[in-house]
Amino acid sequence: MVPLFISGVALLYNIPNFKSQLILSRSAVAGIFSGEIQYWNDNRIQQTNSETLPNHPIQPIVRSTSSGSTSIFTSSLSHFSPTLWKYGKVTMFPNITSTNFVSVLTSLAVTESVIKLEYSIGYGSPADAAFMSIPVAKILNKAGNPVAPSISSFKAAAQNFLTVDNYFVEIVDGDAESYPCAGVSYFLFRKTLSSCDKKKFIFNFLSWIYTISTPSTSDLIFETNYFAPIPNSYKEHLVNSIVNQISCGTLTLSSLPHLEQFGYAMIAVGSVALSLCFTLALVGGVRCYYVRKHRELHKIMSYIEEGPSGKPILIMFSDIQNSTKIWEHVPKEDMDHCIKRHHEIVRSLLTAFNGYEVKTEGDSFMVAFGSVVDAVKCVNLIHTRMMKEDWPPSLLSFPTNVETVDDDGQIIFNGFRVRMGLHFLSEGEYSAQLDPTTKRTDYFGPGVNLAARIADIALGGSTFISKELYDMLENNSNIEEECGKLFLNSYGYHSLQGIKEKRELFMMLPNSLKTREGRFIPNSKMQSNGSTNAILHSNEKKY
Repeated sequence: MVPLFISGVALLYNIPNFKSQLILSRSAVAGIFSGEIQYWNDNRIQQTNSETLPNHPIQPIVRSTSSGSTSIFTSSLSHFSPTLWKYGKVTMFPNITSTNFVSVLTSLAVTESVIKLEYSIGYGSPADAAFMSIPVAKILNKAGNPVAPSISSFKAAAQNFLTVDNYFVEIVDGDAESYPCAGVSYFLFRKTLSSCDKKKFIFNFLSWIYTISTPSTSDLIFETNYFAPIPNSYKEHLVNSIVNQISCGTLTLSSLPHLEQFGYAMIAVGSVALSLCFTLALVGGVRCYYVRKHRELHKIMSYIEEGPSGKPILIMFSDIQNSTKIWEHVPKEDMDHCIKRHHEIVRSLLTAFNGYEVKTEGDSFMVAFGSVVDAVKCVNLIHTRMMKEDWPPSLLSFPTNVETVDDDGQIIFNGFRVRMGLHFLSEGEYSAQLDPTTKRTDYFGPGVNLAARIADIALGGSTFISKELYDMLENNSNIEEECGKLFLNSYGYHSLQGIKEKRELFMMLPNSLKTREGRFIPNSKMQSNGSTNAILHSNEKKY
């Protein structure tokens, strides 16, 4: 294992109308990502910023999969404040109990989420932030200097810790001008390779990486991707101690003149066609990754996003029960805030569970999912998040929004009661087309209409699902492990507008909210088609 380059983890943020560059202390960073600091105007954030920060919940964006970025970042948090960050250095971000956290799969998804979600902050790629002009926070390092992620601050971090005798060290939390969330990326190869061809390739690759020239082609490519090259003093040591020791049998590869020329002179000069071809071949993975990645970023920037298609999908429709009457009851300023918060909660969970927002109208969402597990987890968490939100008293004074507890004193309703309809469609049951106005995929067909009608029937604070989806959940022996315990009820057969035959519908809730059963406010559309008995006499099924 040998070091390739030095990189860092940037803190990308989206704070509307905040014009200054955000500055965070080390303890504030640990407080935000441990869930201890939950509002942007918390004094621990405000004290390092002259511009007033908003009184709004922070939405941290974190990685849900194992990653080197998470390893570097959590190592930094461990140094910043061991009392606030109690999880140590981990490659997979821990499950923080705060309801505002959003987990996404990739670094690119962090970038996308920060762009879309106001009042969010996430750890990700400084190259993505620079390419997309997303603001990044400065962090007060150990010396008290506010430092942003940059090539120079990464190099300063390396100079702070690396020695020619020990380059397997953490370089987080340095002082002087070093960025405190930096790390070394390594190249792993087996010393026991029997193939001489593979050894020659490794020798040539490392010789190119450790070329000592200003600037070398490898350095230029790394810096394009916001990676700081290994300092020349370390390159020389690595060449002598490792690269030149690579041998094939009794033959040391560095003793071959053509390889030495190929590995050093030709690549360093970069003026020979063969050298260029070799460079492109070796860094094809890096370069192709860079091009592919930034094409995707351009797609995000242009907001031209294609939804799932060419495979089975799930369509979800949602709205807020009695929203028209609530608008008449709640002051406009409060209602504007509540609707905005409703949208933020829904969108944060769509991002976390790969839900594709097809369109939004008023308080209604149309969403497509490519995974049953993602869809089920998302809709269940929407109910939970709405219930746990700190709604203003004016909203909670409306009859359908009042706080309600079950027989054990547990809160089961609080604030908006969102109702959702969810239906599974096979590949041939829908048509997907790009809307030229919205630049988003829209979906058509009888199955889409069915999902909308199911949502019409649903009770506020619940999700109604089709028989097709119910059967899939019932036949999935791993459903509890994948989605948590579910509470499912048959709500009988219903006549649905525009649907020829009556359809059997089922209620779905997370098992933690099963005591909502029997406490729902009736839906006039359900009553109008003679289905009231289904509410009173349901066939309960638990998982």
